[in-house]
Amino acid sequence: MDHLAPEQKTDAGLIPGYFDSHGWGFGVSIVNKRTKVGEVPGQFGWDGGLGTSWYSDPAERMVTILMTRQA
Repeated sequence: MDHLAPEQKTDAGLIPGYFDSHGWGFGVSIVNKRTKVGEVPGQFGWDGGLGTSWYSDPAERMVTILMTRQA
């Protein structure tokens, strides 16, 4: 569930248009509206800053974990 108020989304200063389809709740990003093939409403997760990503899709009962490494 999205826990941000509309005022918080406009003042966030993140990527323009990000909060048109995403929200924020319990420390993770939440997809509210499908804008890309791989994003499903209800999906939640986190993109890490050092090459890791994690997303869960409760409707499909699927978890995705991506870990990348540079040598």
